[in-house]
Amino acid sequence: MALKLNHFDTKTKQDILSEQKLTNSLAEYLFPNTKFSIGIAYPDATITEDLDEYNGMTLQFSSGHRMFFADNPNIRDLLYPNPSDAAAYPLPFTPCLAFHELKNVRILVIDDVTGENGGVIAVDDARKLVGDCKGLIDGNFAVSNNITSRAFQFRLGIKPQAESPVMRIAKGTLAPAQLDKLGESFFRMGGSVRDATLRFKFGYDMVLATSSFKGRKGEDAIKPGEYILSIGLGVKSLALYREHSLGTQVLINYSQAVKQEILPKIKQQAEKLALDQKHPIKLAQRYIKTYERRKSILAKKQEVEPQIQEDIEQFSIFDNLDSGGESEDTQDNDRFATQQKDLLLYSLLKADLSGFKQIIEHPKIIAELQEFARKEWVEIATGRSIKFTSGLAQPSLQLNKDEISIPFLNEGEEVIVTRSPLINSNGVITLKNKHLPEMVDGCVYIHPQTAMENMQCDFDGDLLAFASSREFPALAAEVKEKNLQENRYPDIVKKAKVPYQGTFQEIAVSAMENKIGIIANEIQKNIALQCEIIALPKSDKFNYLQTVSAHCCSIVKRYKQGKLQIPDKILQQIYPIASLINKNIDNSQIEQNLQLLKKLLKDCVAELGNELQVAADGPKSALRPDDSIIRYCQAITSYKEVQWLADKKNKEVFTLRVMKTNGYSPIDLMIQQTNDIFEQNQLVARPIEQFRKLYYGVDFYDKQRQQAQQIKGEYNSQVRKRIELEDRQKIEHGPYLVITSPTTAKQLEVTNLIKFPAAKNIDFWKSSELTIKIGERNPTEKIPHTLFAQAKFITSDGQEVDIAIGTISMKSIKEHDLKPGMSIKQGKVEFHFGISDGMIDALKQQTREYVESIKQETPSAERLQLAAAIHDISHTESSQNYSGIKRAGVAFAIFSDEVIGQLQHLQFTQMRVIGTQFNEYALQNFQGERLPIKFEDSVHPRDPTRTSSWVIVEGKKLGTLDARSPHLLAGCEAIAAITSAPSTSFIVTSLKNPDHKLQIDSVNQYAFATHQWLGEQVNITLDVRQTQERKAPTVFAYIGNQILGVVNKQSVNFLQGRLAAVNRQLQGFSFVGMLNNAPASYADIVIDSSSVKFPEIPVGEHENNSAVATVVFFSASIDSQLQAKTEQVLCNMLKRAVDRAVERGYDTVSFVDVSLHSDKSSQNLKTIEMLATERKNIKVEFKGTASLEDAIALLTQPDDIVVGIRSPKTIGIIDFASSHRKAIAAYIPETGKFERRNLPSIQPNMVAANNDIERDGSY
Repeated sequence: MALKLNHFDTKTKQDILSEQKLTNSLAEYLFPNTKFSIGIAYPDATITEDLDEYNGMTLQFSSGHRMFFADNPNIRDLLYPNPSDAAAYPLPFTPCLAFHELKNVRILVIDDVTGENGGVIAVDDARKLVGDCKGLIDGNFAVSNNITSRAFQFRLGIKPQAESPVMRIAKGTLAPAQLDKLGESFFRMGGSVRDATLRFKFGYDMVLATSSFKGRKGEDAIKPGEYILSIGLGVKSLALYREHSLGTQVLINYSQAVKQEILPKIKQQAEKLALDQKHPIKLAQRYIKTYERRKSILAKKQEVEPQIQEDIEQFSIFDNLDSGGESEDTQDNDRFATQQKDLLLYSLLKADLSGFKQIIEHPKIIAELQEFARKEWVEIATGRSIKFTSGLAQPSLQLNKDEISIPFLNEGEEVIVTRSPLINSNGVITLKNKHLPEMVDGCVYIHPQTAMENMQCDFDGDLLAFASSREFPALAAEVKEKNLQENRYPDIVKKAKVPYQGTFQEIAVSAMENKIGIIANEIQKNIALQCEIIALPKSDKFNYLQTVSAHCCSIVKRYKQGKLQIPDKILQQIYPIASLINKNIDNSQIEQNLQLLKKLLKDCVAELGNELQVAADGPKSALRPDDSIIRYCQAITSYKEVQWLADKKNKEVFTLRVMKTNGYSPIDLMIQQTNDIFEQNQLVARPIEQFRKLYYGVDFYDKQRQQAQQIKGEYNSQVRKRIELEDRQKIEHGPYLVITSPTTAKQLEVTNLIKFPAAKNIDFWKSSELTIKIGERNPTEKIPHTLFAQAKFITSDGQEVDIAIGTISMKSIKEHDLKPGMSIKQGKVEFHFGISDGMIDALKQQTREYVESIKQETPSAERLQLAAAIHDISHTESSQNYSGIKRAGVAFAIFSDEVIGQLQHLQFTQMRVIGTQFNEYALQNFQGERLPIKFEDSVHPRDPTRTSSWVIVEGKKLGTLDARSPHLLAGCEAIAAITSAPSTSFIVTSLKNPDHKLQIDSVNQYAFATHQWLGEQVNITLDVRQTQERKAPTVFAYIGNQILGVVNKQSVNFLQGRLAAVNRQLQGFSFVGMLNNAPASYADIVIDSSSVKFPEIPVGEHENNSAVATVVFFSASIDSQLQAKTEQVLCNMLKRAVDRAVERGYDTVSFVDVSLHSDKSSQNLKTIEMLATERKNIKVEFKGTASLEDAIALLTQPDDIVVGIRSPKTIGIIDFASSHRKAIAAYIPETGKFERRNLPSIQPNMVAANNDIERDGSY
């Protein structure tokens, strides 16, 4: 199913000439004969008149700035009798993964608040089946209809029919369950045998909550009870456990946890990244590992093995946690394009690294790896590299309000839980894990009241992120501290929704307003400043307070001037701080007033939290955030800029420079640490032509070459056009106009029209002539233009005024050398549609479709040849007309499977080595000998600032690889057949002076072409001839009466000088010399692919440490009756240590024995040996015995631990380790319990019983 929607600009009333495909949507199901278009609107400029009828189509639905027009003016009323619902719930235009048209579906509808269900089952039982937008689907029904067996987010449409006379639409989540015997009445019949409509069913196929149905309210709302319906069901997304990045929004709230726990973690990550990015293979391995890790996250904990290839195709390395909000994003193109790009790069790298690493230094690959590394630095600096896991939120009334249910975490385990987007620290809580009898993979179960009160979470697709408190003990502790009553923010007040008034055009314009980002950023800035107040160095506090005091004075002044509205409760907190200006106060007063400032900021966050909730409800309510609150909150925090807030999105960051930071907040600390470790990426791509022979031996015809040229041209044209539009869109938003001077015919472009006051003037857009004057403006980062245009307008009272209409485009400024003050009178005006997101998305889609069409239209038998042709013409030397780095993306995008096939075998077997005459094998003439070679990067022979790829033969330099020849990675070794080039020159050496040599060229054209001269003495006579007019004579060398060759020009000059000194001529000059073949200037090598060996990549010291978990252990002599049990517990502790290292992602676990009396035959060492043999997922090694001091010094990682047996003789070991802040777990044989130091506390119900300790050694 695919719906095609054309785009048009609502301001200029012009088709944008781009078409968007909407797949698997309810719009196509519910309105099959309706044609739709998308009108692009502008939040700052669109007025209701812009949304009037266009080309016979009227506005029916809206989603943000996308306005859905249809050729049927009645479809909105069929679905939503209340017009505002068409802006609140644009559900028909949600693209889905799959769509199913289902007939005779037996559905039980339950009121999820009261449990009312038409009397089918008890209301208390019914309430347990559903939640806010949460329902169930029978597992067998799903399988029989080819619907996913996982829980999923859905969209559902009902056409008018017998049991539903009106059209309905629903959204939410469905979880698989056994419904075939649900209800007291198991059997229902309908229809008749006579007309073949008899139907009967046992149980139900679906259970839906009344809250899932949108749009019809009151008497028109669906009634609880049982229905048999034909429906359209869209599967929007699957319930899967995914990685969730914490990032700045969460970590800004937890300064202590960042210092104690997060900084050490991201330091290790940054140091490892700095090492990885030094070598393309390591960075590629990191990419692959990241990709596969995120695709297989928790797969081992799921009952059903995930479809890895299917999952990979839906994966994006840089995806974000979907908050599951109301916004119906109809533009999935960006996400899809990123997924496709990531999949392609992953597939290429995986194939190349498992083969011969032939394209790892290709410009396309290097560029992608460099961008990957940049994003990794940003992730680390902003805390996004700190990962939780997320799952689909599902309600359960079987849980208490302090409980959560996650199938793969231990029963009773404490869990940190949050949701994105986060309003404030109230939205991060700790809950206790409780296993439910039935739990579905990919889901997280929570009491609905806990979800709503703490995280404003419902169950229509919202995701909850979580992590065990064991993984983040400091964070868990601070989360609990923040949730103490005296530290919490006031609970969010969810204000009653206010119904929209007016026409649907007016509603759509109002619903466009979105201040979520503005408010969320202000909250982050505020909290950053709160944290800074606590972390300020003592020496800075007085000056800081004076700065804030002066700032508060200016706020009070603005308030008194009526420029700022501030409520009295806030104003009364500002006055005391403002009164401190230029006052001498002691340290205690400084601290006291800084705390007043912190409270003021915190109260602002409380107010902003409520406004953020209002903004989030925007499409469903006419209520809007209170601008006066936002303004005074922004005014209060404007005493300081928080630089990282904007800079973290700048693509220059960690490419050309580090990230900006100027404070003491937790995020500033993370960024500062990362900046200190950051190193600029040094990966260098090789010239594009070196990869030309990837399809060696695959021949193609001229016709295929011509076809390849056309494909390459069209593909590159589409990509270039999109990139140009994307670059322009960044600084020139929306429609533009072209004004033509009536006197000079010069044309000026005026851009950014929607950013200026005239944009809301309907008459402006109807203008055919304008008089404009050019003025100067201060450029900004988003609008860097230095000139703007203003036009003359007549006001309602007849006055002529100048109003700014837009910026002069960069193109026009360059073309016409414009200056402020210039003007055009009565210039002819033409309006043009601008560059919209939809246009960019459509171009991306167009390119994907073009690529797919080439694949489909090319017969399988011809694909390899066409792929070879495209690759060949894409890998010629860069054109002089192209200034950028050629990447040949088309060669990978169209026939990626063929590229991967080529990578399975070594294609780069034939190479040319040049400069052999100047190196250590200059005098050797190779005749195909098979010799060991090695590739090394070293100094270029003629330019010490550059690097060349050298070929080393048995430890000696043969020469450098020709710049156009294929290359293999430096360090690669192989056996190669070496053949020197045929000699075309001979060298004659003087018998009297060996330093005097003549070179005879072109010998391959004359009598001695095949002769090999090995130092023979010969008599040579010179003959000078005029072979070509206007050119110097040619000097031939003879042996007897046969031509040897032509004397080299430099040799002629040398000889003329010598002969002139003795008054002799070249003609007829005869002499005796020693003759040798000149050294070959190059050699060709052919590599035996079976002999290729790649080097071990050097591993840095830190990297070794970062991958190794160290476990120090000690045993003790105890009562013989307790000995066997104690030994078993310690062995289990060692096993648990290995499991723990695997869970934490280590490659190696290293054991060190500090027992007072070590025994090489002990059960502990046998256990370690057994683990080393059996464990395939981690390396287990025994380092041996060590002194306590040396062993403790080895514990450098956060997860390193000391384990052992407590006895009177080992108390010293425990105390020493504890004094060095090392984690310790010691078993106490006499009590059967553990002594734990520097480990996170355990809840009482998490302490294992004695038999559990005996069994698994949990600590």
